[in-house]
Amino acid sequence: MALELTCKSEQGLVIPKDVREHLFPPLYGANRVKVHIHSPLISYSVVDILDGIFWLSPQLDTLSYFKFYLKTLEFSYEDALGEDEKFCCTSQPWNCWRHKLKQVKIHNFKHTEEKQKLKNYFCHKHRYLGDN
Repeated sequence: MALELTCKSEQGLVIPKDVREHLFPPLYGANRVKVHIHSPLISYSVVDILDGIFWLSPQLDTLSYFKFYLKTLEFSYEDALGEDEKFCCTSQPWNCWRHKLKQVKIHNFKHTEEKQKLKNYFCHKHRYLGDN
């Protein structure tokens, strides 16, 4: 399922952690999301925004992010849970993307500081990520 979101600012994409712990992700099952942000101001880091989007839609294959220009992240995951396996985060009744993520490909992130924040975010928790 694909979905396109348009926001006046990135504030609507940064979901507080206490909210995430008590609600089911509203876009669970959407695997392609395109986000347009129309605000010229930059209030949040790309990592905060991405973290919120991953909660909204925890099964992303592709995230296209448009603020000034189009940036894309592609995700690949390990195989689905076997019958004997349990959810990796017992507080959540769905598969957590953090523990099943195998690789991330970053496309068209021109600002090296933003790109480095993404690399640190994914490398800290995951295996090597590709770069294009």
